[in-house]
Amino acid sequence: MFKLDILDKYWLPGQPEETDLCLHGEVRVRIGEDVLQDEVCLSASAINLLRTLTEDRGLDPHAQALAGTGHSMFTYSYDPPQVAIDGAPVGIDWFVNHDGEDVILQLRDGPEVSVPLAEYRAQVLHFCDEAEAFYEASKPKVLSADNIHTDGYVTMRKEWRWRREQEENR
Repeated sequence: MFKLDILDKYWLPGQPEETDLCLHGEVRVRIGEDVLQDEVCLSASAINLLRTLTEDRGLDPHAQALAGTGHSMFTYSYDPPQVAIDGAPVGIDWFVNHDGEDVILQLRDGPEVSVPLAEYRAQVLHFCDEAEAFYEASKPKVLSADNIHTDGYVTMRKEWRWRREQEENR
Protein backbone atom coordinates (compact mmCIF):
# COMPACT_ATOMS: atom_id res chain seq x y z
CA MET A 1 0.00 0.00 0.00
CA PHE A 2 1.14 3.53 -0.81
CA LYS A 3 -0.72 6.65 0.30
CA LEU A 4 0.49 10.23 0.06
CA ASP A 5 -1.41 13.15 1.63
CA ILE A 6 -0.72 16.86 1.80
CA LEU A 7 -2.08 17.98 5.17
CA ASP A 8 -1.21 21.67 4.89
CA LYS A 9 0.24 24.06 2.27
CA TYR A 10 1.82 27.47 2.90
CA TRP A 11 4.37 30.06 1.92
CA LEU A 12 7.01 30.88 4.52
CA PRO A 13 5.67 33.12 7.28
CA GLY A 14 7.09 36.63 7.30
CA GLN A 15 7.94 36.54 3.60
CA PRO A 16 5.67 37.90 0.84
CA GLU A 17 4.20 34.95 -1.03
CA GLU A 18 5.12 36.47 -4.38
CA THR A 19 8.83 36.22 -3.50
CA ASP A 20 8.77 32.75 -1.88
CA LEU A 21 9.71 30.42 -4.72
CA CYS A 22 9.22 27.18 -2.77
CA LEU A 23 5.88 25.88 -1.59
CA HIS A 24 5.99 24.34 1.88
CA GLY A 25 3.62 22.08 3.76
CA GLU A 26 2.99 19.12 5.98
CA VAL A 27 2.68 15.66 4.46
CA ARG A 28 1.95 12.13 5.52
CA VAL A 29 3.09 9.08 3.59
CA ARG A 30 2.19 5.44 4.10
CA ILE A 31 4.42 2.76 2.62
CA GLY A 32 3.11 -0.65 3.59
CA GLU A 33 2.52 -0.53 7.34
CA ASP A 34 4.88 2.42 7.95
CA VAL A 35 3.35 5.90 8.29
CA LEU A 36 5.57 8.98 8.43
CA GLN A 37 4.65 12.65 8.71
CA ASP A 38 6.81 15.78 8.35
CA GLU A 39 6.97 19.36 7.09
CA VAL A 40 8.63 19.48 3.68
CA CYS A 41 9.28 21.62 0.63
CA LEU A 42 6.32 20.57 -1.54
CA SER A 43 7.73 22.00 -4.77
CA ALA A 44 11.07 20.14 -4.51
CA SER A 45 9.15 17.03 -3.45
CA ALA A 46 6.88 17.29 -6.51
CA ILE A 47 9.87 17.27 -8.87
CA ASN A 48 11.54 14.39 -7.01
CA LEU A 49 8.31 12.36 -7.01
CA LEU A 50 7.54 13.02 -10.68
CA ARG A 51 10.99 11.70 -11.53
CA THR A 52 10.22 8.43 -9.71
CA LEU A 53 7.40 7.69 -12.14
CA THR A 54 9.96 6.79 -14.81
CA GLU A 55 13.25 6.49 -12.92
CA ASP A 56 14.54 4.31 -10.11
CA ARG A 57 16.01 6.17 -7.15
CA GLY A 58 18.17 5.47 -4.18
CA LEU A 59 18.33 7.42 -0.98
CA ASP A 60 19.69 10.95 -1.35
CA PRO A 61 20.44 12.95 1.80
CA HIS A 62 20.13 16.26 -0.07
CA ALA A 63 17.18 15.51 -2.37
CA GLN A 64 14.77 13.22 -0.53
CA ALA A 65 11.60 11.96 -2.19
CA LEU A 66 9.78 14.27 0.23
CA ALA A 67 12.45 16.95 0.49
CA GLY A 68 12.67 18.77 3.80
CA THR A 69 14.08 21.81 2.02
CA GLY A 70 14.88 23.03 -1.47
CA HIS A 71 17.51 25.67 -0.75
CA SER A 72 19.21 25.77 -4.14
CA MET A 73 17.81 25.32 -7.65
CA PHE A 74 20.20 25.22 -10.59
CA THR A 75 19.38 24.45 -14.21
CA TYR A 76 21.36 21.54 -15.63
CA SER A 77 19.36 21.07 -18.83
CA TYR A 78 17.07 23.29 -20.87
CA ASP A 79 15.93 20.60 -23.30
CA PRO A 80 14.33 18.78 -21.67
CA PRO A 81 14.04 21.17 -18.73
CA GLN A 82 15.75 19.73 -15.66
CA VAL A 83 16.81 21.32 -12.43
CA ALA A 84 19.10 20.23 -9.62
CA ILE A 85 17.47 20.98 -6.27
CA ASP A 86 19.72 20.73 -3.26
CA GLY A 87 18.59 20.96 0.32
CA ALA A 88 19.38 19.98 3.87
CA PRO A 89 19.56 16.36 5.02
CA VAL A 90 15.99 16.37 6.36
CA GLY A 91 12.76 14.98 4.95
CA ILE A 92 11.36 11.55 4.16
CA ASP A 93 13.10 9.31 1.67
CA TRP A 94 12.63 5.87 0.16
CA PHE A 95 14.04 3.65 -2.54
CA VAL A 96 12.01 3.27 -5.75
CA ASN A 97 12.71 0.41 -8.13
CA HIS A 98 10.55 -0.25 -11.18
CA ASP A 99 9.60 -3.87 -11.78
CA GLY A 100 7.35 -4.17 -14.82
CA GLU A 101 3.91 -2.87 -13.86
CA ASP A 102 4.91 -2.49 -10.20
CA VAL A 103 7.25 -0.34 -8.17
CA ILE A 104 9.17 -1.68 -5.21
CA LEU A 105 9.31 0.91 -2.41
CA GLN A 106 11.49 0.67 0.65
CA LEU A 107 12.20 3.04 3.51
CA ARG A 108 15.78 2.97 4.80
CA ASP A 109 15.05 0.43 7.53
CA GLY A 110 11.75 -0.95 6.29
CA PRO A 111 10.65 -3.98 4.32
CA GLU A 112 10.20 -3.87 0.57
CA VAL A 113 6.64 -3.05 -0.47
CA SER A 114 5.39 -3.85 -3.96
CA VAL A 115 2.80 -1.39 -5.27
CA PRO A 116 1.13 -1.35 -8.68
CA LEU A 117 2.73 1.42 -10.72
CA ALA A 118 -0.74 2.74 -11.61
CA GLU A 119 -1.60 3.14 -7.91
CA TYR A 120 1.75 4.82 -7.17
CA ARG A 121 1.37 7.10 -10.21
CA ALA A 122 -2.15 8.16 -9.13
CA GLN A 123 -0.91 9.15 -5.66
CA VAL A 124 2.09 11.07 -7.02
CA LEU A 125 0.03 12.91 -9.62
CA HIS A 126 -2.65 13.83 -7.07
CA PHE A 127 0.09 15.23 -4.79
CA CYS A 128 1.61 17.25 -7.64
CA ASP A 129 -1.74 18.52 -8.90
CA GLU A 130 -2.75 19.63 -5.40
CA ALA A 131 0.51 21.54 -5.00
CA GLU A 132 0.17 23.02 -8.51
CA ALA A 133 -3.35 24.26 -7.70
CA PHE A 134 -1.95 26.13 -4.69
CA TYR A 135 0.67 27.80 -6.90
CA GLU A 136 -2.01 28.77 -9.42
CA ALA A 137 -4.31 30.22 -6.72
CA SER A 138 -1.48 32.29 -5.20
CA LYS A 139 -0.10 35.66 -6.20
CA PRO A 140 2.17 35.55 -9.26
CA LYS A 141 5.86 35.23 -8.43
CA VAL A 142 8.04 38.30 -8.70
CA LEU A 143 11.39 37.12 -10.00
CA SER A 144 14.54 39.13 -9.43
CA ALA A 145 17.00 39.32 -12.33
CA ASP A 146 19.94 39.30 -9.89
CA ASN A 147 18.82 36.26 -7.88
CA ILE A 148 21.00 33.22 -8.70
CA HIS A 149 18.00 30.95 -8.13
CA THR A 150 15.65 32.69 -10.60
CA ASP A 151 16.79 30.61 -13.59
CA GLY A 152 16.60 27.46 -11.48
CA TYR A 153 13.08 28.32 -10.34
CA VAL A 154 11.91 28.93 -13.92
CA THR A 155 13.44 25.62 -15.00
CA MET A 156 11.88 23.83 -12.00
CA ARG A 157 8.41 25.03 -13.05
CA LYS A 158 9.09 24.00 -16.67
CA GLU A 159 10.32 20.57 -15.62
CA TRP A 160 7.25 20.12 -13.40
CA ARG A 161 4.91 20.92 -16.29
CA TRP A 162 6.95 18.87 -18.77
CA ARG A 163 6.96 15.77 -16.57
CA ARG A 164 3.27 16.20 -15.73
CA GLU A 165 2.41 16.45 -19.44
CA GLN A 166 4.43 13.29 -20.11
CA GLU A 167 2.19 11.46 -17.66
CA GLU A 168 -0.93 12.63 -19.51
CA ASN A 169 0.35 10.72 -22.55
CA ARG A 170 0.85 7.41 -20.70
